[in-house]
Amino acid sequence: GFEVGGPRHREIELFVYSPRDLYRPGENVVISALKRNADGQPIDGPVNIKILNPDGAEQASVRKQSQAGSYLLGAMRVQYQTGGYFQFEYDLPENSPLGDWSAIVSSPENEAAATTFKFKVEEFIPERLRLSFNEGRTELLGFGPSEDLKIMVKGEYLYGAPAVGNKLDTT
Repeated sequence: GFEVGGPRHREIELFVYSPRDLYRPGENVVISALKRNADGQPIDGPVNIKILNPDGAEQASVRKQSQAGSYLLGAMRVQYQTGGYFQFEYDLPENSPLGDWSAIVSSPENEAAATTFKFKVEEFIPERLRLSFNEGRTELLGFGPSEDLKIMVKGEYLYGAPAVGNKLDTT
C-alpha cells in the first residue's frame, strides 16, 4: 500500500538541515535546527543533539542548552537564538571513519520524536578547472567603447575531460 496519511502529528517539530551532506575528515560540519509547534510557529526552549559515527558510536553531544547566545559545549560550538533557531558546529577529526554519519536532534519535552539528519564523510577531491584565454594567440586584443569584447576561453577539468556546457560568468 501507499502512505496516504501524511506525517504523524507532533506537538513539537524539529526541522534539521545543513548546507552540505558530504564532508571530508577534518572539515567543520554545520547542522541547523528549527524548533516549531504543531502550527509551525517558532518556540523557544532547549534541544539535544548527538553526532553518531558510522558504527553508531556517539562522537559528540549537547544536551538541554537553553541560554541564547554562542558558546562552546564539549566538542561542539553552539549558537542558539530566540525564535527556536539552533546551529551546531562540529570539527570532524582528521582520522574520522568514512561512511554514513548521523546527527540526531530531539527536544527534551519529547525525546521519542527525534529528527535524524544523515551525512557522509568521504575522501574526495573537489572538481577543479583550468581556464585558458586566447590559447595560442599572441596579438593584443583591443576594442572600442561601443564594441563587444570577444575572448576565446577553453575550459577543462584537471583530470582531462573538457568542460563542455559550463557557463562562464564575467560579472
